[in-house]
Amino acid sequence: MKLLSCLLVGTVLVIRSADAFVGLKRRNVFHSGFHSAARRACRMSGVAPFHELLSPPAGEGLRFVFVGGKGGVGKTSCSSAIAVTLADAGLRTLVVSVDPAHSLGDVLATDLPRGSNNAVPIFGCDDNLYAMEIDAEASLKEFTDAIAGFDLAAVAKEIGGQAGADFASNLGLDEFAGILRNPPPGVDELVALNAVVRLARGTDASGMQSFDRVIIDTAPTGHALRLLSAPEFLEDFLDKLLSFRSKLDSVLGLATTMLGLNAGALTAKLDAAVIAADNYRTQIKSLRDLLTDPTATQFVVVAGPTALAVAETERLVSSLEDSGVTTRSLIVNKVLGANTNEKFTDQLKKGQTSAMERVDSRLSKKVDVTSVPFFDTELVGTYALRYMAQNAFEPTAQGSSWDTLAHGDSGDQRLVLVGGKGGVGKTSTSAALGVFCADAGQDTIVVSTDPAHSLGDALGLKLVPGEVTPISDAALSGEGSLYALEVDVDSSVAEFQSLVKDAIQSAEAGSQDSFLGQQLGQLNLGDLTSVLDTPPPGVDELVALAKVLALLRDDSKTRFSRIILDTAPTGHTLRLLTLPSFLGDLLDRVMALKSRLQGFFKSSSGTEPARDRLRDLQVQMFELEDILRDENRCEFVVVTIATEVALAETERLVESLISEEVAVGNVVVNQLLDTTTTDAYLERIVRGQDVCLGRLEKIAQDNDLVLTSMPWLDVEARSVYGLRAFGQMLMSPREL
Repeated sequence: MKLLSCLLVGTVLVIRSADAFVGLKRRNVFHSGFHSAARRACRMSGVAPFHELLSPPAGEGLRFVFVGGKGGVGKTSCSSAIAVTLADAGLRTLVVSVDPAHSLGDVLATDLPRGSNNAVPIFGCDDNLYAMEIDAEASLKEFTDAIAGFDLAAVAKEIGGQAGADFASNLGLDEFAGILRNPPPGVDELVALNAVVRLARGTDASGMQSFDRVIIDTAPTGHALRLLSAPEFLEDFLDKLLSFRSKLDSVLGLATTMLGLNAGALTAKLDAAVIAADNYRTQIKSLRDLLTDPTATQFVVVAGPTALAVAETERLVSSLEDSGVTTRSLIVNKVLGANTNEKFTDQLKKGQTSAMERVDSRLSKKVDVTSVPFFDTELVGTYALRYMAQNAFEPTAQGSSWDTLAHGDSGDQRLVLVGGKGGVGKTSTSAALGVFCADAGQDTIVVSTDPAHSLGDALGLKLVPGEVTPISDAALSGEGSLYALEVDVDSSVAEFQSLVKDAIQSAEAGSQDSFLGQQLGQLNLGDLTSVLDTPPPGVDELVALAKVLALLRDDSKTRFSRIILDTAPTGHTLRLLTLPSFLGDLLDRVMALKSRLQGFFKSSSGTEPARDRLRDLQVQMFELEDILRDENRCEFVVVTIATEVALAETERLVESLISEEVAVGNVVVNQLLDTTTTDAYLERIVRGQDVCLGRLEKIAQDNDLVLTSMPWLDVEARSVYGLRAFGQMLMSPREL
């Protein structure tokens, strides 16, 4: 492959070929609607996307590439294809998935062992390509083990037996240790990413750098952004721990005086933890610097030619710029060529038919399966969503689960969680289901808990975060009502921060009334709550769940009989189900610590309200946990598409939900091609894509990005060989 020596930034590079993958041959059909100036620039320069990544590694050091975007646009395929191409160029390359719902092994057609943070060599790339799906749980254990010395309750018991344990308990250190041993959701992904960076920066047996390039396949937009902001939280958390150490000398002296404990042994354990925490803090600071270093890191945004994907892409590019993360490339995937014909769709149908056979054999015996066609235009707005609902939900037989949901007793509240792999149509399905229930007479609200909201985009409305927005009655055909809500992440997190901090600090507002109280006042455990000034990842979804429960408990005139929850993609949806239990236990420890503090301090006038608010939130979490596992009040609708990669993830999701005792009511198989697909049908899809491509072109020009357009392949790009062909199209220099 001959590579040219320039990277032209700010131009548009387009390949439009519907049948590009048939027989691993490709032909280029260029659309005449793009700017002639951009075409001339590409013709003169022979633009090679990602050319700088293919440069010889000598003297330039390790390079990291994060690949992200809206779910379902092909992030994992693009990540893998880039990695294969770099490996073929002789660069030792590691491709890593940090998405909790891994599909990297599915795309590479390689069994990547779960529960192991070891890189696996991928056959067919001359020992230059390695892959791993990070085990966040194992990385988190390594982190908590490293700071275990701050668990003074365990250390005191180990050294002083029951007397030491009682001493620690009297000071409230056991409750503090419980909080320390259970860091919030999202921290696990960060420490796992840190482990990947350590691995990549290591050396092999000969002393050579382990890898030249690291490609990181991220979770969908909202959670990818949260991961990029997480270093600030963890660095602040470790700062607070190290500051806490300086206040412990008086307590250690007290332990020696009162109990005869070996203060030297206590100090040695604590100092070892300090060294480990300081080492972690240095690593996390280095990771934070790495993410914003344009010479070492870049973010590649992947989009699809749909209105919802374009809107989310615009927000993602803006957020990355605000975060100081370098973005040079924008890939728009699954683009149909103007000459697309029925041969292309015939090939797609063959793949879908095979996938539906898998659905029938593996899923239909466990859950109801609903098939939804691939519409030749994007369905946005209430009227279009009604059309989707009529095709998806109405044809089912009377007495089906859809019929029961829509026409059942409105006095029986139902919570419906809609989830699945990114990009399969969860938001559209949620919104269409909301219209369906409202038309049937139900008072319905659709709520988005995904940090990267697109509910307003699907409804064709500008939703104000945190505000319940009514949908015009004129757009509904029944006696019900329809509302929409995108949870306001910032205000919800601020509310949570204030609640927990007030609960602890109010207990310390009085004066000390005992010797132990004076020692505890010097220790100032409540100061550790200031770590919440930088909210931990996952708090947004925690508080979003509390908002959902408030809707379930609402007894006002606007009480909703149907609550449709549009959730984040698979991995974070599964985490969402564990959050009520996590938050309930966390608040239990916080309140125990608060009670302990109040035993040493005189109560202040503000103590009771703070305690009551905290207890009420805890009760809400335990109540919500019960609702999620009550099949009479809650069900989960899984949305998927008929591809091997999507179905593999769907099967894992269904099994996980069943093991979590969450009722799975339906699997919706979306985007199925009709047997009578015509050329006119395809032309309408192409016209819709053209509009979106124009918007993506503007985003690229406004943000100085190279826009690379990739064809919609008529078979899935899987295994090294399929990904190699995909990568050659993605990364080769081309002329228009």
